[in-house]
Amino acid sequence: MKKALILLAVIGLSASLGAQSVAELAKREKARREALRGRHAVVIKNADLLRVQKAPAVEVTNPDEAVGEAALDEAQDVQPATAARRITPRVSADGPTIMGEGESVDLSSSEKTLDAQLKAATDLVDLLTTKMNALRQQYEYQDAMVPGYVIQQQIDETNQRLLKAQAQQARIQAEFDKRGAGKKDPGSPGR
Repeated sequence: MKKALILLAVIGLSASLGAQSVAELAKREKARREALRGRHAVVIKNADLLRVQKAPAVEVTNPDEAVGEAALDEAQDVQPATAARRITPRVSADGPTIMGEGESVDLSSSEKTLDAQLKAATDLVDLLTTKMNALRQQYEYQDAMVPGYVIQQQIDETNQRLLKAQAQQARIQAEFDKRGAGKKDPGSPGR
């Protein structure tokens, strides 16, 4: 019984495929090759793959930071000596203030500036820390497509940026604390 069912299935398939013969398939293949005769195919080798710059499929960046990095990269291309010098904005007003009310308004605006700088520095440190963790994880579980030295180089560059960002955050935090401590009343308890 099973042999009869198998024989029936084979006969059914051969009847449905009977319209395609080997000669027809050979003619189609010959026509396809004739159509492709003038085209040139590019062969990609392993050496070519190693030369390709690898980039993550998804990269999350802070829009303000991306603009700053692009400007910094352009500055490094044009004048590498001036890129090493870091220009920090002034956080205090020029000259003494005459009125007491003007001083409190000036302090609040400079405190807002410091607060914004501190928040930006903290966000940058958090972002770079997350990137470092991702790079370390990628290095530990790397595949053959990305060589280890490439990931190690990215880790080193990110670590240098992280150390600079942490130093800047500490500097801004110290300035913020110094201004905050000077603003408190002398009789208020220190926390």
